[in-house]
Amino acid sequence: MGFAAMNRLARKGCVVVAGVRQQRDYDKVSAVPNVFPIYWDITNKTSTRQAVATAVRLSKEKQLRLIGLVANAGIGGVWGKPLEWYRDEEFEKVITTNLFGTASSVMEALPYLRQSKGRVVIVGSIMGLFAAPGTSAYSSSKHAVDGLASSIRREVHGLGVSVSIINAGCVKSSFFGKTAEEEDTLILRNKSEPAYERLLDAAVKYNYAGACDATAGSTDESSDSIEHALTSRYPKTRYYPGTAFGLPARLTVFICSVLPTRLLDLYTAYGLSLQHWILANSWMQDHEQSFEERVSKSLSKSSKP
Repeated sequence: MGFAAMNRLARKGCVVVAGVRQQRDYDKVSAVPNVFPIYWDITNKTSTRQAVATAVRLSKEKQLRLIGLVANAGIGGVWGKPLEWYRDEEFEKVITTNLFGTASSVMEALPYLRQSKGRVVIVGSIMGLFAAPGTSAYSSSKHAVDGLASSIRREVHGLGVSVSIINAGCVKSSFFGKTAEEEDTLILRNKSEPAYERLLDAAVKYNYAGACDATAGSTDESSDSIEHALTSRYPKTRYYPGTAFGLPARLTVFICSVLPTRLLDLYTAYGLSLQHWILANSWMQDHEQSFEERVSKSLSKSSKP
């Protein structure tokens, strides 16, 4: 999502300072005109301060207005993993990256954005409005990010700074491939602790990540949202690109807002298993990979020294 938005803005003539953490990403981003890559660890305050300073310096050198900050970095944790199976450090890593990393980035950038009358665009998630089972770390972090965006928007009201949040659903990216690999490790855990068999069926056997990937929206949708939030005369406070549970993200948000909570709980507890089974079957056929093959691969990995 971030790379697609970066490309879109660069093609439109914007000078983009893009934060990366790995050399291969640095090399990839360096090849894009109008883009200046910098190493940026959003969980490190010094790194964030240096990154913002670099963007401010470049804007002055090129005599360009600082348009805005897109806070896009984040991690998903392991989808389908019950809360009681988390280690403290695993849960903390998701919260630190998604919440504190985002907050720290905005803290450092706001003084300069107030001067330039710029924009803050925070990439949240539909999981910040609706919490699916097995996403406790990710959903709680994104609920907090949603509250953060609303609070900041009201704090800077009247100061010339616009704040928008992208409540993204499933969008085509490498995110779901990484998540699917992490989910595979849960197969082995469930063999010895079957208490969460229903949850693991939805997340692993019916392939939580694969089902999302099968129906994910195009990165053009998320890029449209980010571009509009940064450049439109009348930016929206919320955008809903992508899909959720096979439906447009905006429609899913509406349905979740009108359903009684207990009915929504029943649907997420039982209805998602069937829906993910239908969606994941399509994904697995496309990838020529069955549940049994995934189990076999996981067993093979675990047996290696």
